[in-house]
Amino acid sequence: MIIGLSGKSGTGKSLLATYLTGSETVISEGRYVVRASLSTPIVRICRFLYPTGSRYKKPYTKEERRNLQRFGSMVRAFDEDAFVRHLEHRVSTLLLEPEGVLLVIDDVRYPNEARWVRVKGGELLRLDHQFVELDAEFSSHGSETALDDWEDWDGVYLPHPDGTPAEMQAWAFEVIQRKAIR
Repeated sequence: MIIGLSGKSGTGKSLLATYLTGSETVISEGRYVVRASLSTPIVRICRFLYPTGSRYKKPYTKEERRNLQRFGSMVRAFDEDAFVRHLEHRVSTLLLEPEGVLLVIDDVRYPNEARWVRVKGGELLRLDHQFVELDAEFSSHGSETALDDWEDWDGVYLPHPDGTPAEMQAWAFEVIQRKAIR
């Protein structure tokens, strides 16, 4: 089973992925849980290209976020599916065992990525609550807006203004128990 998490930066995708991949209450007995990111190659290459003074770990600095967005855009302009293929290659053996694996992808940001999750029989969860405000310079980038009009979600998290990460986790647990883990 695949669960794709989507939302703008600062909505708690990584936090929720950590919860889902580390919580015994979500996982049925014998299920192997793996967390993966489509952006892993971007982060690794930026660490290689900018080794001095940059760590490329969350929370990203403005310079790091700018480099990640620019590099990702450059690769996507050349080949829109490069990151999807890279992820599929990394998890291909896991996908052969659908009954025993829960794959949580913590950064579904583009329509082709969401379609890939669907083609693989996965569930898509959208987080629409900002726990951390994103700088205006970065909020209009395609990686933040490409799925704004996407409607094929299995669940959308829209809490009250004072929503907490714990409430988001409870929501995800409910959606996954109802839809994803059968």
